[in-house]
Amino acid sequence: SANRFFMGRLNRFQLVFSEATEMPIVGLGLGLGYLENILYYQVGFATAFHGDFYRMYLEFGPILFSIWLYITGKYSSINKLSLTATLLLIILLQTDNALIYNRVMFSYYFIMAYAISRDGEV
Repeated sequence: SANRFFMGRLNRFQLVFSEATEMPIVGLGLGLGYLENILYYQVGFATAFHGDFYRMYLEFGPILFSIWLYITGKYSSINKLSLTATLLLIILLQTDNALIYNRVMFSYYFIMAYAISRDGEV
C-alpha cells in the first residue's frame, strides 16, 4: 500500500490534518510546536511529524510560509551552489525532520554563507 511504501507517513499526515482544524488568526498558522502536541497528546504518537515542509506550512500559516519561501528563493537564486544546496534541503524537508538535524542545517547555512560571500550582494 502507499502508506507502507511511505513508512506510515501518510497515516500520520491524515491524523494530524484531521486534528489541526482550528486556526487562531486566519492566515497565520497553528503555532510552533503545535503538531508535536497533536501527535503526542491527541493521537498518541511519541515521534516527530516527519515532514518539515508541511509542518512549517501548518505551524507558520500561509502568510509566514510564503514569506519564508520568498526569502529562501531569493537567497538560493544567487548562484548554482546555493540553488543546489536549497534543492537538497527542500528534498530533505519533504521526507524527514531536517530542521532538527544540526549537521544538516549548519552545513546548509555554511554553504549559503559561502555562496553569498563569493558572489557579493543579494
